[in-house]
Amino acid sequence: MATSYNNSKCKQAEIYYYDFLCNENIEQIPKNLIEHIGQCPHCREKINQLNTEITTHKSIRSGGRHIAITDLLNLHMAYIGGKVDCSTVRPFLPVVLDPSLGIRIPTPITVHLDHCRQCAEDMKTIQNLNLTGTQSCRLSQLLADKTNGSTVNCRQAQAAIPAVSSMAYKDTSKQILKHLCTCKHCRKDWYEYRETVRTEDRYENEKQEQKCSVCDQLTMSDIFDYVVPYGIDPTSEDAILRSSIAPHLRSCTVCLAKIQTLHNIVYGIVERTESKVATIYRINEFSEIQESGDSSDVYAGYPISVEIANREDIDNERPASPIRSIAAARRKTPILNTSRFLRSGIIAVAGVLIVIALFFRGSVAGAVTIGQVYSAIQNAKNVYISTFFPENTNPVQERWISRTYNIMITKTGNESVLLDLKNNQRTIKNLGNNSIDVTELPQDYVVDVKQSMSGFLGFIPFYNISDLPDDAEWNHVPDNELEIPVDNTTEVYDLTWIDKTNAAFPVLSKLRFTVDSQTYRPLNIRCYRKLDVDGQYTLNTTVILEYLDDNVMKSVIEQF
Repeated sequence: MATSYNNSKCKQAEIYYYDFLCNENIEQIPKNLIEHIGQCPHCREKINQLNTEITTHKSIRSGGRHIAITDLLNLHMAYIGGKVDCSTVRPFLPVVLDPSLGIRIPTPITVHLDHCRQCAEDMKTIQNLNLTGTQSCRLSQLLADKTNGSTVNCRQAQAAIPAVSSMAYKDTSKQILKHLCTCKHCRKDWYEYRETVRTEDRYENEKQEQKCSVCDQLTMSDIFDYVVPYGIDPTSEDAILRSSIAPHLRSCTVCLAKIQTLHNIVYGIVERTESKVATIYRINEFSEIQESGDSSDVYAGYPISVEIANREDIDNERPASPIRSIAAARRKTPILNTSRFLRSGIIAVAGVLIVIALFFRGSVAGAVTIGQVYSAIQNAKNVYISTFFPENTNPVQERWISRTYNIMITKTGNESVLLDLKNNQRTIKNLGNNSIDVTELPQDYVVDVKQSMSGFLGFIPFYNISDLPDDAEWNHVPDNELEIPVDNTTEVYDLTWIDKTNAAFPVLSKLRFTVDSQTYRPLNIRCYRKLDVDGQYTLNTTVILEYLDDNVMKSVIEQF
């Protein structure tokens, strides 16, 4: 049986979903497609999915970190459909290890690492160096540098080897340092010069070696800049040029041995020959994200296919598909425009949703994202919500919300209100005087209530996740910061933002979610506020949620 997705207008509308959602370039959307999107349940569903995935990323960002993550993932995804070999992956190795940019979803780069033992071992080796963020970036640049690309020749670089070996960078230039790092022949001469110095001084300094108290404290990160001066400008006020350990390194043969070891490690990776492993990562277009029952499938739940082949096999493959051609074009641009990528009609709606989901499915926020919580709430058929003030054991308000029956019941004190959205009726029951009042609901009121029921159900002052402020953050709360302990089936997250409803007196707001780690459903939400950045959060209300089946909900409605 044909589904609505096969409708020709749905297919035509796909490339406009992003513009329609973000209200951009509306004038470029054909009027008949605007009308279709507004009326078609399939298109609306896809737009809601796209909205959820995009705003999940938006809501969890912190400072500029989300930009770096997006840019890095864009670089990874530029290789969709293309051959990925060791030389492609090598520049990514130091950055893949950065915990602040943790990538926990399969990308064309990580898929190669999954199948290439050589690259995986190189990554582990780099990880063990414990480099700083700046050092990792410089190493990435070195690994990406295919030619020496400097303005000096080997004779000039070799003449500078004694000065560089004695850490006297001020007597050199940035171009000479770059040449020594990128020229295989000059690197060899540099290594051999240091080895000669170390061997000649070894026996004279035996007593010094035994008494040296600095050597054991120096890490590979401490000496990295003296092995890889790539990207260092000797004319700058860089700390390395004024480092107090440089005099020690010049005279200590033990540390010179460490330098030689690190030289072999780093430049061994730089000079590593290609393995025969090459991978091709493809997105299965127009397929939905589905979970796999195969626990051994590391890509379960991701609509991707991975081809593993030897280099010789791939060189003679069939002509590139459209996706591969686009991936090749993207490789010419170091940082992609994410919005344009999302709007692109190349992958169409299913592909857009897939890529957005791949980008942001728990990849930054940890085990549970605000988007997953939102989706769990959105998929709940019937929810019972009780709200408590601090130090109060009785709920100040109770609500029953049923998407199955299109009913909302609210109980506050002696008054209960049933909203029947199907029949546009409101029934008010007062337990104090046993009165019942039935009225017709205004149409605009029905629209507002339906919007609330389709979103966060009033848990927070935003109808929809897309309404979250730009400064909103979603962060995991460690166990040692919890007022109330939780068991191993739940996790706790804070959603924080600045409430600027009153521009003169902004309020810092925080919602602390206790979430079922399996279903992503919130079990309770504690609402905090504070007026002063340096002050303490004050608990205002606690919301407890229960999820009811249709029979229980039906019984509640019948007993109203």
